[in-house]
Amino acid sequence: MSRRPATKRPIGLEASTVPGAKQVPFPGLVPFCHPTLRAKLPDGADWLYEVKLDGYRAQLHLHEGGARAYTRNGLDWSSQFSPLCAALTGLHANSLVLDGEVVVPGEDGVPDFGAVRGAISQAPERLHYYAFDLLYLDGFDLRGARLDDRRRVLAQLVPSVPGGRIIREGAG
Repeated sequence: MSRRPATKRPIGLEASTVPGAKQVPFPGLVPFCHPTLRAKLPDGADWLYEVKLDGYRAQLHLHEGGARAYTRNGLDWSSQFSPLCAALTGLHANSLVLDGEVVVPGEDGVPDFGAVRGAISQAPERLHYYAFDLLYLDGFDLRGARLDDRRRVLAQLVPSVPGGRIIREGAG
């Protein structure tokens, strides 16, 4: 588990202004949403899409000065994803839950699923985390908010820095 200094500039006031956000204690592991396979893409302006990344689905948690990483099966993989946990402590939040994908970019920049397992044990510095949803921030459960509102707050929280360890999906 990675730790960071106790004083951080929170952006939690932003979370409190998101319609649908509810003030609640830290939730811990949040049940993962699973995509549904469809033969045809839905159409209309109300749909948002994400690129399918080949990696390991994971939640990153920041709480009480520590960072943890959990697999979609609820296993604590903080030690396997230690560089990601360390990077999480650099974000300007006191507590958060991110949903995303752990990947290893190939030489062409495209995530290489086969390289993730090897990177965990041999080259953890190659691991990157694409955050595609912000579920909780500084005392507020954001799951009741619209996805586009959560993504707006996520964009304020996770900088768009090429080559960064934690990357906002769609910004890298």
